[in-house]
Amino acid sequence: MSIDREQMLRAQRESQGVSSDVVEAEIQQMRAASAQAAGADIRELIIAARIVAYEDQSAKAIRQLDRAVEKFAEAVAWDNEPEGDATVTIPAALDDAQIKHMVQRFLMWKLPETFNPDGGISFQKTYGEGTPWPGKHEPVGTNLLDGVQATAMVRHMVEGLPASPQPARETEAAQDVLAERHRQIEAEGWTPEHDDAHDKGEMLTAAWCYMQRHADKDMFGDSYDINKLPPPARWPWDWLWWKPKDRRRDLVKAGALILAEIERLDRAATILALMGQSGDGWQDIASAQPSTDTFIDQLTDGEGDTVAFCSPNPDFNGLPNECVVINASWTGWEDRYFRADTRKDCLNAAVKAMREAAIAAPPAKEGR
Repeated sequence: MSIDREQMLRAQRESQGVSSDVVEAEIQQMRAASAQAAGADIRELIIAARIVAYEDQSAKAIRQLDRAVEKFAEAVAWDNEPEGDATVTIPAALDDAQIKHMVQRFLMWKLPETFNPDGGISFQKTYGEGTPWPGKHEPVGTNLLDGVQATAMVRHMVEGLPASPQPARETEAAQDVLAERHRQIEAEGWTPEHDDAHDKGEMLTAAWCYMQRHADKDMFGDSYDINKLPPPARWPWDWLWWKPKDRRRDLVKAGALILAEIERLDRAATILALMGQSGDGWQDIASAQPSTDTFIDQLTDGEGDTVAFCSPNPDFNGLPNECVVINASWTGWEDRYFRADTRKDCLNAAVKAMREAAIAAPPAKEGR
């Protein structure tokens, strides 16, 4: 945040009668927000750089850059860093438009049925008792305060409002694992659809292979040269894809493989929740009564996947009323038609076909 902007904010808020303590707190919060936004941009750049650098020696230079950037971020963060586990409490500021919105919402707010004021304030809940036209008062916020009073109340509420706790910083190791996961998807093309086909523990086995070689090294000592060993017998893919490197890099690969398996399990759990599973096999996904959007989210999980609805078909020709056209990686990027009496039935059939295609896909001779 520039000095000019700070001076302009001070002048504006002081002309509105805001105390200097509150103004300074607002400026500190804006400084913190600017530093946080800059830090987020820096982290994105670091991840992108790591993806490019991992396969060559420039990774060392990237790590040196990381440390320099962290020092820079600490230098521009002013005094807004949390100490220990304490929550940062910086008085929050809302702009005039936000305060006006809150005031309008309050003035329209219907008081609860249990409204029962005290402190010398009385409220008669009913009227016209004993007459042909009895009724019940239903007050709203504007029956308590006018606009000026409600604005003063809201400003009082937000003055000194604690800021949200600062999120924990990702360690360098966590960032490296995420960068490797991005590299596997973007550079190698191991998409979610690809990983869903590896449901026999292949990714966990590959992670184990990368970790086990170093565990053996620790067990048998320096005389045990793991670099001269052939690929492990349990390696799930073609040996050409066995690419061990140094201890840390192998552990990063293993971590990314484990993350990929967790993501696959989460996607499978979503499908299970929608389809249901019994001793008699898969039930129709429609029995879970999901929304149309839920079906579409499942069918468009991959980049470029599309779902198109055809115009309803008249009943008199004997064909189903609805038709859905899917074009996705699992259809070979060709249009595939699903017809049924309702759109949900069409989408249900498409999701089942997508799952069957993933199960039937032959194991790919590839690795990480």
